Formats: sequence, structure tokens, C-alpha cells
Amino acid sequence: RRSAFAAAALALIVVVMGGLTAKVPGGSVACLDFPLCGANPKVDASAVHVQLTHRILAVLLILHLFGMLMAQRKKRVTPVVKRALVVAFAFGILQLLVAGAMIGMHLPPILRSLHEATGVAIWITTFVLAYLARIASGGAAVGAPLRTPVAPLVEAEEANPALVSRRAPRMSDSV
Repeated sequence: RRSAFAAAALALIVVVMGGLTAKVPGGSVACLDFPLCGANPKVDASAVHVQLTHRILAVLLILHLFGMLMAQRKKRVTPVVKRALVVAFAFGILQLLVAGAMIGMHLPPILRSLHEATGVAIWITTFVLAYLARIASGGAAVGAPLRTPVAPLVEAEEANPALVSRRAPRMSDSV
């Protein structure tokens, strides 16, 4: 759960830095090489720093998601959280490919738009991941056993069959 929240926070910072890259004069063309930054001598050094910070944080986010993906193999994680994690990591890899192509092709507008859209998709996916991880953990501390909200009701019904007759019928009762 903490890792998912860290990923969501880091994704937010990366998106903000991406916005700064677009707003700072010369920020979008400050680095002419990928993955490293061959600084453009025609732009201010601050634009290069913004671009580099954006790139470094983006790579750290992808590495964090990869680490989470590897760690979830040893932990008990619900399938929906696993799926959200895989989708977030896949978007991260796609983003790296789009960024590399965008720099290599000298910033065509279609790839810039795709880069922005993929960045927002990563941001949304990591927030969904954090939300699902919070729900899966039952809002409890990390390491607490997973417990669905229905489990106490089922346990109570099994312990006291009289409760079954007082509740509204379910579709599963007729089957």
C-alpha cells in the first residue's frame, strides 16, 4: 500500500515536471539526445535542468513500478491490484518508447501529444493502483491481513442461521 501511494505521488510530480518542461521557454527542446541529455546550447540552463529532472523522476517512477512488480510476486496481493500494477508498468514502458521516438524524430506533434496522453494515463493508473491497494488492505496498516467487507457477514450467518431468514434474499439463494 505504501509503495502504491509513493508511485502515485511520484507520478504526480513527474506530470507536474512535464508541464513545467512544456511551459519553460526552451524546455521542450533543451535536451537533444535520448536517454541522456545532449544540452541544447541555444536554451537557458534552467530549461535543461527542468528537462533533466523530469527525465530522472520518470525513470525512477518506472524503476519503482518494476520493483513493485517484482515484490508483489512474494506478497499476497489481490488480482485487481496486480492487474493495475501491470497496466501502470506497461504504460511506463510505452512512455519510454514514445519519449525516445519523440526525441529521435525531432519532436513531431503527434508524438508530443501521445507523450502527454501516456503521462496522464500513468498518473491515473498509479492513483487507481493506490486506491485499489488501500481498499485491498482494508484501510489498515501495511501487513495487516486482507479482509473483504462481506467476510464478517458471512461468518455471522454461518454462526447464527436465524440471520439468514431475516435478511433480504440474494440471487445466489435461489440457485
